[in-house]
Amino acid sequence: LGPYRDNWIAAKPWGNDSLAGSLQVFNTALSPAEIAKLCGVKLSGADQAFPPALNIPRAAAEPKIDGVLDEEMWSYAGSLPGLIHGKKPAESFTFPPADFKLSYDDRNLYLGFTTLFPGHQPILSGASRTPDKEPEVWGSESFELYLEVDGKLYRFAGNVAGGSTEFCNSNTGWNGEWRYQSTLKMRIDDRQLWQGEAAIPWRTLGLSQPPQTPIKFNFCRTWCLPETATHSSLTASGSYGKLETAPELRTVPETAVMNILENGNPCHGKFTQKVRFASPRDTRIGYRIEAASADGTTVPLLLTEKEFSLKKNTPVT
Repeated sequence: LGPYRDNWIAAKPWGNDSLAGSLQVFNTALSPAEIAKLCGVKLSGADQAFPPALNIPRAAAEPKIDGVLDEEMWSYAGSLPGLIHGKKPAESFTFPPADFKLSYDDRNLYLGFTTLFPGHQPILSGASRTPDKEPEVWGSESFELYLEVDGKLYRFAGNVAGGSTEFCNSNTGWNGEWRYQSTLKMRIDDRQLWQGEAAIPWRTLGLSQPPQTPIKFNFCRTWCLPETATHSSLTASGSYGKLETAPELRTVPETAVMNILENGNPCHGKFTQKVRFASPRDTRIGYRIEAASADGTTVPLLLTEKEFSLKKNTPVT
């Protein structure tokens, strides 16, 4: 075993310090993951190398739960970049524009979310909730919020029609107190804007105050459009109620926040984002984007890195 030789190159033989313990030959090219396994290397996926977490700020004022995100406090609510396609993760940037935001005060956790549906598309709104009927939102355009608190898994869900449901530890008979309102409005370009707001009392989660330690959470969207029929969430696997890889939620009274206003599609060869930063106090923040493989077989690639100052209550885009 030695270096390559032919009529053009006459490399010097290897010395006695070049040794091979074993040699394996394969009839196909191995993937990086297969090579790592043969070498006894355990890879860490992107969700392990970069554990997701979200700091959410205290709301300056309690929002009116009417299904319209027009209060200023929503500009300072915390958010994460986007949802993961449950069937085809590589297509996660193909969803219609959608986002979610979280904030809190001493009494409630607040959720706000939007989806801008394409024009000329049928929207499966689902059923509304009545005193005699609690609809299951699966099978309609809907959201689900999962929270893991003190070993208990809570689920709060709602659809476009304003129907809602909840459970605790899969007990569908549990009726925890919370409020949810939904609106759907046509825009001049024929697209339709779905907005939803919810307030979940901390006491419903068995807490007397905002949590002092991180809790696991997952925000999910079920899509029922002709060209987008799938499930999506914040977990690497795209699952809803399994929170092993879900983000941590932390209540931080005066934290800075980031909201994605527009997303490009990296599948088209160029990735662009329009981002807004805001802070309830003067501060300095760092912003960093790295490209990483989901299975950890490549070294993360730094795409951009910035550091800048934010002034109190002055959003920067």
